[in-house]
Amino acid sequence: MEIVKNIIDWVLEIIAKYGLLGVFIGSAVEEIIAPIPSPLVMMSSGAALLGHYNDISVGLVTNMFLVAIVGSFGATLGSYVMYAVGYFGSKPVIDKTKKFTGVSWDEIQNLQSRLDGTKKDELTIMFLRSVPVMPSVVIAVSCGVLRINPLSYFVSFFCGGIVRNIIFLIIGWQMGSAYLQGADSLESITSIVSKVIASILVVLLGYLYWRRYKIGKGREV
Repeated sequence: MEIVKNIIDWVLEIIAKYGLLGVFIGSAVEEIIAPIPSPLVMMSSGAALLGHYNDISVGLVTNMFLVAIVGSFGATLGSYVMYAVGYFGSKPVIDKTKKFTGVSWDEIQNLQSRLDGTKKDELTIMFLRSVPVMPSVVIAVSCGVLRINPLSYFVSFFCGGIVRNIIFLIIGWQMGSAYLQGADSLESITSIVSKVIASILVVLLGYLYWRRYKIGKGREV
């Protein structure tokens, strides 16, 4: 865990020091080293690079999109390491590397059931990548195992990543210095990320419940 903590400290440092270059490098590293919390780079970037904006403005929106695009590009390139693990591996390899990747064969089969070999697969991958609570390493390894076309994978992973990044950038921007002060250890970062993910899940479940309720009321009428 000490090694992971050192890497996290390094990622936070290069973002603060090198700006967009740090975002690119940090995003790539984040995808390669599975134990690093996935929202780390974007939430840190939102707090460190966008924290000086007090209100919504053209400058904030422009820079947010720029950071999101650069981060997604770096993350997509970095994800090809896990994509290769899936592409050149097999069930025994996936099982043996589960401790490192965090991906089980059951998760791959679950994703495979959502893909049907058509153009809709690209939209499915893009959507899954945009969902904040969906582990990106599961998508990367699964797409490798399923032999998704590398170019199609790039486009889907990259576009979905922009949406995902914007969500975490907004959260980091809103938390501002409070996030940076709290992100001084692996435990605190994990705690922050867990609370954010839990909040997102609550909102999603609330929306689904509300939609189901509305549909039910519509049928009654």
